[in-house]
Amino acid sequence: MYGKKIESNITIRNSLDQLSRWAAAKGDYKKAFEYQSEYLLLKDSLLNQENNKAVNELKLIYDTEKKDNEIKLLEKEKSLRDLRVSQQEQLLYLSKYKASQQQAQLALAEEKQKRSYLEADQLSTELSNQKLQKEKFLAENTILLKDQVLKTTSLIRQKQYRNAAILFSCLVIFIAFLLFNRYTSKKKYSVILENKNLIIEKERQNAIKSEEYKSQFLANMSHEIRTPLHAITGMINVLREKNPRDDQKAYLNVMSKSSESLIGILNNVLDLSKIEAGKVVFEKNVFSPEECLRNVTNILHAGASDKQLRLETQFIDLPERVMGDEVRLTQILINIISNAIKFTEKGGVFITCKATPIKGRESDRLTLTFSIRDTGIGIDPALLSSIFEKFVQADASTTRKFGGTGLGLSISKQLIELQNGTITVMSEKGKGSDFIISIPYSVAGIEDAIILENYKSKAVALNGLSILYAEDNPYNQIVARETLAYVAEGISIDMAENGKIAIEKMKSNNYDMVLMDLQMPVMDGYEAASFIRKNLPSPKNQVPIIAVSANATHEEKMKCMHAGMNDYLPKPFHPKDIVDVLVKALPETQNTHS
Repeated sequence: MYGKKIESNITIRNSLDQLSRWAAAKGDYKKAFEYQSEYLLLKDSLLNQENNKAVNELKLIYDTEKKDNEIKLLEKEKSLRDLRVSQQEQLLYLSKYKASQQQAQLALAEEKQKRSYLEADQLSTELSNQKLQKEKFLAENTILLKDQVLKTTSLIRQKQYRNAAILFSCLVIFIAFLLFNRYTSKKKYSVILENKNLIIEKERQNAIKSEEYKSQFLANMSHEIRTPLHAITGMINVLREKNPRDDQKAYLNVMSKSSESLIGILNNVLDLSKIEAGKVVFEKNVFSPEECLRNVTNILHAGASDKQLRLETQFIDLPERVMGDEVRLTQILINIISNAIKFTEKGGVFITCKATPIKGRESDRLTLTFSIRDTGIGIDPALLSSIFEKFVQADASTTRKFGGTGLGLSISKQLIELQNGTITVMSEKGKGSDFIISIPYSVAGIEDAIILENYKSKAVALNGLSILYAEDNPYNQIVARETLAYVAEGISIDMAENGKIAIEKMKSNNYDMVLMDLQMPVMDGYEAASFIRKNLPSPKNQVPIIAVSANATHEEKMKCMHAGMNDYLPKPFHPKDIVDVLVKALPETQNTHS
């Protein structure tokens, strides 16, 4: 039975080895690693069984020899007992002999009385001689008996020493065998492990290269999509400021919503890539939670009005300012509220924002809780757990009817949890949904508070500025020129088609600041900014340089800062965005001229 079990285990072991090779040949290294691990475990188990079998066989041999030795010892003891019995018999014989001697002596004494003194002396001498002979005989026999006992004891001890030496040699050989077997197994396993580590390292390098290709693809995709989108949204904003007719406003609103949808999808894809790579960076800025929510509802109000939905907000115990990432909160709220509007046909969307202090040592910490309740189509409770998965919507018909990528909720959930927040949902099919978002923030102190002004009032500070804009796309040049002409008065804008032309214009003219596109022919924005900082004389080498790029990633921003640029403006931008960036750079401009 035991042998059959071993043969079965050997068959399983060989099968696992073949499965591992097959999986490796197929390129499924995970399965190959699992099969190989099971193969090694079973191999070690079989090796232990074989070692146990060898130990049992050695133990059986040892037990057999031990029993043989015990039988021989018993035989020796029996011979010794027989020898002792013979010795006792001899001693008895000697005692009887002494008794007879005593009797002979008595008889001799009586005879002495009858015989003469001479005969008595002769007889006494003979008796003495006989006595000496008997004593000599007895002494010789005693010595022989002792020698025999010593020889027998020595033989027994030699046999025991020899058996112990044989057993010790067997144990040494067995231990050496185990150690050698362990060494060879460990060496083989280390070779296998080293090979697997090489495979894993190779896969890791491939994954890194794949991630680099992915990042490069996303960067290129972002640039290629954002560049025309920037021209579209810029033209829409320019046309809106030229007093269009009501029917034209409707068309412009449709175009604006469509472009905003495209930008939202693109941002979601880029955010998903950042989250997966662990490269999401949260800003810490002072902002008003009430104003943030109002801005979101203002953005989404048109969509709700088109469907004749109520969009109501309620604020409970909100602080004036908190410290956190307003952009990410805006993104989360837009994703959730726009979903609520999208999936609601009648009724409305009702938003409540409440602040709750966090109990603990930090008295300035609080939790902002947003409840976003709608009267829409609702979600089947059985499907609630899947709505936060990537590219997943609760029902396939939802995608066909309402559209969407299925990324908004997944990205929102991850952004909330990365800020130590939570998101839960309660819903009933046909009766609407209620999303509850909780995110911790710090209350901003008086010294941290800022005044959020209307961007047009901010733009007054830009009046009369001289700006050089390096941009190779003619449509984006028009957008920039028209946008700046609208937000401020007396701004002069000089255009350069690439970085080399921008440097030449910098050498011959004075500018208050430079807007620098990053991807241009002949010389890109990085090279141009670095050349200006390193080679142009002061104060021209201190002029603020604002990077303008459609590649809206954190890595791109850091690269711009490293090249010597002062700030970063992603495309497509709203007039408010460009005003904020330019106003932020004004103190540096004033310091340069002073």
